[in-house]
Amino acid sequence: MLVTTSWIKNNYQKYNKLYFGGVLPKIDFKISRSKKTWGYASYEYNLISNEVTPTSITISNYFESPENIKLTTLLHEMIHIYDYTINPTHFVKNSKKVRYDSHGDWFKAEAARIYKLSGLDIQGFVTKEEEEVSQLSSKAAQNLEYQKEVALVCVVNGTTSSWFFKTNVWQAKLALNEIE
Repeated sequence: MLVTTSWIKNNYQKYNKLYFGGVLPKIDFKISRSKKTWGYASYEYNLISNEVTPTSITISNYFESPENIKLTTLLHEMIHIYDYTINPTHFVKNSKKVRYDSHGDWFKAEAARIYKLSGLDIQGFVTKEEEEVSQLSSKAAQNLEYQKEVALVCVVNGTTSSWFFKTNVWQAKLALNEIE
């Protein structure tokens, strides 16, 4: 399954009521094509008011995954939004950012609480099992094929050394101009 912003919003509202007592704020919902991060929660920090404000949740559609994996990713990010909302000093204290393990004991306790209520196993990171049942989305596969088609390997011989690099046509022209 690939998510839409309306899918994220509808489930956010549903789970906000079910598992977070409706305290999570209204935020933006975004889709990415990140292969490294399956989802992330964002906040802004106001230097003047010394406040942490949750701003968005982004879910990646780089992989097509079963719906329960997309749901656990969303709930994972909702735990972060909850943390930003009720524990802003985990992130900023006395106008300074705090070093904080956002997947530490507090996160694990919240994940366990939601597991008891929902049966959805929320982990700090993507598991091997989740990776194994997920596959590259057709859009991501198309992008990889396109990248192969426009990839260019350049070898530039100089008087004392040679350079070898992988690039695309546009960047190769810039690189060659720089090397000259």
